[in-house]
Amino acid sequence: MTGPFLAAAHAGDGRTTVRLGATVVPTARLALWWLRGRAVRIANGLVLEPGTPWIPPYVLRPASTSLPALALAPVR
Repeated sequence: MTGPFLAAAHAGDGRTTVRLGATVVPTARLALWWLRGRAVRIANGLVLEPGTPWIPPYVLRPASTSLPALALAPVR
């Protein structure tokens, strides 16, 4: 694969879409690095606690920091 690559992050609710950010980078590796950074930034900005009234109780669960544990974690 050859560049340049467009990395973009969007959010929405099915009716509207909001562009959270975008960049053009020369390699796919840099595109994935940028997307990971945006995901971490967004996740760190969310303060989600079990019992938050607008979040269904089955959505939040503890997560491991190791990738295999995340991949194999059961979904309720």
